[in-house]
Amino acid sequence: MEEVVVPLSLIALGAVFAAKDRRLLIDGWKSRAWPYTGGSVVDSEDTSFEIDGVSPYSSTRRVMYVRRDCYYVYEVDGRKYRSNRYSFGGNAGEADIHIGDRVRVYFDPENPMESVLKPGLTAGSLSGIIMCATGILVGIAFIARN
Repeated sequence: MEEVVVPLSLIALGAVFAAKDRRLLIDGWKSRAWPYTGGSVVDSEDTSFEIDGVSPYSSTRRVMYVRRDCYYVYEVDGRKYRSNRYSFGGNAGEADIHIGDRVRVYFDPENPMESVLKPGLTAGSLSGIIMCATGILVGIAFIARN
């Protein structure tokens, strides 16, 4: 029974990760062809938090997750928009963005409200498909071994 349950569980888990992130993949891929306009960073919010737990990188019992959201405004066809999306799948580059900075804003021409500062696929948008592939490969290897 275990020879079937473990690989099927891994495959199912991988499929869940892929399904969860499919919108990131689709939007990330489409954003590579989006036009851009100029924008300005108008606000920054620290959304960091701390939780109980053991960090694999230290001996502390508290783990701090640092996150900062930057809000930017931009204009398309005379209409103003505001967003805080850095990329599809992560905000890693926001640390280098400050209030008052001019930024290049990529927007969906069919829905200019959808925008991003870093278009394309990122490691965060690919995490679901990587988990899916890993689950499938480990599941197949487990079946083949038995």
